[in-house]
Amino acid sequence: MRNISNKYKLKITLSIGVACYNLPYNKIASLAQSAIELAQKRGGDQVVVNIENQKIQYFGATTTASSSNSKVSSRVNAEIIQDLIQKHHSCFIIGHIYPDLDSLGSMLSFYQIVLFLNEKFNHYLILDEKDLNDINLKIIYQHLKTEEPKILQQIINVKEAKKMINDNSLLVILDTQSRNIVYNQELLDLTKNIIIIDHHRATEEIIPNIFSYVDSLSSSTVEMLIELISFFQKEVEITPFVASLMYGGIIIDTNYFTYRTSVRTLEAAAKLVSLGADGTRIKFWLREEFDKIKEINELISKMEIYKERYAIIKSEKICDNRSFLAKVSENALNIQNINAAFTIGKLQENKIGISARSYNDVNVQLIMEEMGGGGHINSAATQIESNNLEEVVNKLKNILFIEYKEGLKNMEIILLEDIKDKGKKHDIIEVKLGYGNFLIKKKKAILANTSNMKKIEQEKKTQEEQNLKHNLLMQQLKKDIDNKQITLTVEIGPQGKIYGKVTLKQIIDAFYQEHNIFINKNKKKIVLESEINFLGQYKVNVILTKDIVASFIVNVKTIEKKL
Repeated sequence: MRNISNKYKLKITLSIGVACYNLPYNKIASLAQSAIELAQKRGGDQVVVNIENQKIQYFGATTTASSSNSKVSSRVNAEIIQDLIQKHHSCFIIGHIYPDLDSLGSMLSFYQIVLFLNEKFNHYLILDEKDLNDINLKIIYQHLKTEEPKILQQIINVKEAKKMINDNSLLVILDTQSRNIVYNQELLDLTKNIIIIDHHRATEEIIPNIFSYVDSLSSSTVEMLIELISFFQKEVEITPFVASLMYGGIIIDTNYFTYRTSVRTLEAAAKLVSLGADGTRIKFWLREEFDKIKEINELISKMEIYKERYAIIKSEKICDNRSFLAKVSENALNIQNINAAFTIGKLQENKIGISARSYNDVNVQLIMEEMGGGGHINSAATQIESNNLEEVVNKLKNILFIEYKEGLKNMEIILLEDIKDKGKKHDIIEVKLGYGNFLIKKKKAILANTSNMKKIEQEKKTQEEQNLKHNLLMQQLKKDIDNKQITLTVEIGPQGKIYGKVTLKQIIDAFYQEHNIFINKNKKKIVLESEINFLGQYKVNVILTKDIVASFIVNVKTIEKKL
């Protein structure tokens, strides 16, 4: 399809939505339609597969989507957004956790939009200064305090917002559509009147809303907003400070107009300059601390180059500023022959973050989605609940190997469990690429690379040592049990048959009482050579392991009756 469209210089994408559920046709058709809508929201040129009880899967979308210069969509969306703003009372504006320049710039610009479109009510930005963990944003916020005091008065925290939001309020979410990373999830339950404006590709965890404007072809949310401003019926004034902040949002998200930069992006930047945006000021705000530059260079000097094209950088130090990881990856991309860079570092004691950057031939968004995150084709990230950096690095390498194999038909894998007709756990086998990928994704195998083989060998060694210790303990336990005897007293009937039943619990309790050795029936198999129905001696076998069996004798006697 792509080859044909390129041949005739046509801009065509193919999107497919697949749903597989045990449901009536009309319901499953609706799910398939939702899948294709999700594919289109993510930029098209891909397949979205929604299978019952499984995570939604994405295939394709390995190239950058083509941007359209048409602004018809912006005009229509501007009319809808204006109507919603004027229909509701106060607007409450939020972004995402760990705010960045695009998030902050779009929040401030949208606040100035609602000031002009709905003058009857007060409007608020929800943000706590302590959540700005980026040193550059902290500097910008100090300038905000002095240059935009009126805006500052309308910035409230989550606690205050909870008391103010009601059914007539409009909650505006900018630069995200995911419940997992919205600034505060509790606010989503306070009103159903939610609108979303975002430039990220959609995932299955979209926040329920009354309207969403998602354009994954835009460089930034700021770009989308500056286009919308042109189509509002009332003229919206953006102050030079806010224009500079918006300009900075575009600069950061395009890496100084390197990625995702279209004619529309440059038009938006030009519009912001005409509104007073100062590029020199942005450059001044975004300067790095000397110690940070040294740390970035030190990490890059120790990076691993995987498959001759991927830079993998690890930081053992806990990093409370997630943007630092992104800066390391961006700097690593400046090295020749590096097509993608991944910086992996601890965000907290049990949380690891990955920031990924790439050129167009590597889609880091797909890679980060495999690891629970998301983003764009050239910039993406994820967070993983773990404290094991090496484990995360190995998982990343497995995904890179699977997604970007070149000319391979077979692959070597290490089995993590017995597979019928293939091999036993820890065997290294060669299989077809597709089958190997299937086993890896099902967590039944891992790549047979040097790191994984060392890990498996260590696991084998540890297991052998544990087995040896266990066998020695069982040998000793066998010596302690063998040939011992216990006595059980029972009542018998007229024909010498025992009343009731002798249970394993009675035998175990009696053995413990007489010999002070406890046999755990949940962990050891206890077998009677014959059922205890009459008086006499009975042999009991205790299977300690497959090769070690102990035994003892049970003497069953009658209760002597007193005359």
